[in-house]
Formats: sequence, structure tokens, C-alpha cells
Amino acid sequence: MELFSVVLKFLFFFFVGTLISFFADNVGKKIGKKKIVLFNMRPKYTALLITSVAGGLIAVLSIIALSLLSRDARIYLFQIDEIVKQIDFYKNEVRILQNRYTEITRDISVLIQTTHMGDIIFLKDQPIYIFSFYNDGNKRYLYEAINGLKKVVLNRYSNRLGSQAEVYLSNIIRIDQKNISEINIQMHKRRNKRLALIFTSKRNTFIGEYVDINIYQIEDRIIIPANTILSQVEIQDTEDIEGNFTLIMQNISKIQDDLVRKGKLFLPQERSIGGEIPFGKIVSELIKIKEAGYLTKNKRKFKVLLINQDDIYVAGKFRIILKTIEE
Repeated sequence: MELFSVVLKFLFFFFVGTLISFFADNVGKKIGKKKIVLFNMRPKYTALLITSVAGGLIAVLSIIALSLLSRDARIYLFQIDEIVKQIDFYKNEVRILQNRYTEITRDISVLIQTTHMGDIIFLKDQPIYIFSFYNDGNKRYLYEAINGLKKVVLNRYSNRLGSQAEVYLSNIIRIDQKNISEINIQMHKRRNKRLALIFTSKRNTFIGEYVDINIYQIEDRIIIPANTILSQVEIQDTEDIEGNFTLIMQNISKIQDDLVRKGKLFLPQERSIGGEIPFGKIVSELIKIKEAGYLTKNKRKFKVLLINQDDIYVAGKFRIILKTIEE
């Protein structure tokens, strides 16, 4: 429709130009034949003047006719200056509003960050749950891991929201089906190997929002084989149970640091690297050592060996056992 309107306007001006040329030429010929004299000018110049004025009048009449026929032409000819002023005014208003919008957006962003500073429940790329298993080709391990993840997430929501947590307990976790399919394919390629599934948050997740999850898979390799002596503690003063307990715990802390350096993962659901430490057993063993020291008048020395009962893998739990030997 717009193209049609433009074509019509071009045709109109073509017609007007043709009309001006035709009438001006005819008027000029007639005036020239009659030898009319105006203002003491020669007939030749009088004919030229009358022809020019006639052409101008035809142009004016054409413009007036176009204005009557076309609203756009009427606006362009008689209101264009006012329209230009209004356009400049509104452009300036739009510029002011854009600047104000930018300021408000910045203020809102700061307000959101300040308001939600303590409401982030999971940070982007933060591991939420790590599941270690021997892959015998059964897909159930993946879904067991997802159920374990759900328990961890729901527990975190329950701790933060209290009685309001029930609102968010249904389908709070969202995992792309494509991601699950990719993990299944990787598991199929890694049969008969020990694997670990790592579940991380896709984004900063605020309390009350859905928890969008990425799943990664790694081979859960052995760091230290079972029945390795991880550390040994010399007990010189058998009666100082408290001091000996502190000494053993310091050695356990060094063992944990060493395991982390060797690649042991921090298990978020355990809030540790997964070591099961027999605190009660440590105290019982130190009491036995103290009682053994009373059996003879000679000063006796003991060693407490800290041994891992099972293989220690990159992911998963492990157990430390104690063995006491007399020197």
C-alpha cells in the first residue's frame, strides 16, 4: 500500500510537470503572436514574463489541488516546521527517559544484590552432591544419585525455610534430559569401573527458586590402597589422655590435608572429604594404653597406627582404624 502511494505521487508530479510545460508553451506562443507590451517591455520579454507567471500559477494551483487530495502533502507543506519541533522535543524526552531507566535499572540491580545477599542457597558451579559407585552397567545408580541429591537439597531448604519448606518440596530439582542422556552414554562406555557423579548448580540459586543442575562424571580412581599406614603417633606420656587425643587429631588433620593434595574431593553432603573418624575408639584406645602403663614400674612407650580400612578413592567415604603397638 505504501509503495502504491509513492508511485501515485510520482505520477502526480509527472502529470503536473507535463501540464505546466504544455500550458506555458501555449501561452507563450499566443502572447508572442499578439505582440502584447507590458511595462514598456518589448513583446518578446512580455511574452516571457507572462509565460513564467502562468507556469508559476499552474504550479501553485497544482500544489493546492495536491493538498486537498492528500493529507500527507497537506501536513508536509503547512505543518512540517511544527512537526520537526515536536520530533526534537520528543527525542529529548526519550533521551531523558532512557537515562532515567538506566539509573533505575542500576538501582534495582544493586537493591536485588543487597536484598538477596544472604538468600543465595547455592552458588553457580558449586558442587551440591557427589555420588561414588562401581559401574556394573546398571542405570539405577544414576537415579539413586539423583534421589540422594534431592534429599540434600530438600534438607537445605527445610533448614532455611522451616515450616514454609513444604511449598518448595515438589519437583524442586531441574535437570535437562539431554544431560541425563549424555551421562547414561558415558556410563555405558565406562562399564566395570568405579565412577563418581558430581552435581553442581547451574547458576546462583536464591531461596525459593528451582535448583537447576548440571551433572558431570569422572573416573573415581584409587588414591591410597586399603590397609596403608597413614600416620603413626608416639605415646610417651600414657597418663595424658587429653594431650594424646589432641596429638592424634593433629595427625588426622595432616592426613586429610595430604589426601586433598592427592586429589581427594570435598563431599558437600558430608561437609568433609568423607573420612569416618572413630572418636570413641580413639578415647577407648588411649584409656587402654593408660591402664597398660600401670602394669609395670618401667616406663613404657606405645605407638598408635592410623590405618585406612578400605581403599581411598577420589570421591566417596573411607574409614580410619587404630592399631596400638608397644615399643
